[in-house]
Amino acid sequence: MVSHFFGRKLFRARELSLGAAAAMALVAYFHDDIGAIAFPNALGSVDDTVLRLSTDLPRMMPGGSTLEAVERAGDRVVLSHALPPERPVREAYRELAANLCEDWRPHLRRGEIAAVETRYHRSGQDGVFYLNSRQCR
Repeated sequence: MVSHFFGRKLFRARELSLGAAAAMALVAYFHDDIGAIAFPNALGSVDDTVLRLSTDLPRMMPGGSTLEAVERAGDRVVLSHALPPERPVREAYRELAANLCEDWRPHLRRGEIAAVETRYHRSGQDGVFYLNSRQCR
């Protein structure tokens, strides 16, 4: 009788463990979707964020770049930056990407925009990079 009782407990513990593992796998798989719907209107619309970021331009940004323009272009947001000549592009990219993800992550995750396009220029060199929801985790 006692071994039967402990056997049932062990079987239920395994069922719970498998259920918990399955739930954790689903949460991990749908992490971006869950984050996107958790607070759907907490930060306002894309246009609100564009308006907020485009006030007082041009504006110095962390890392020494200058934000010159912010606009919406269809399913993406386009930002224009001027980089200082002494600044390596990779270093500027890392700093800009971290700041951009803070502002645009919720909109990217909710699918309101497909990408944030950052155009940069500096003495004789122009470039562009894109951030999407996978890069802004």
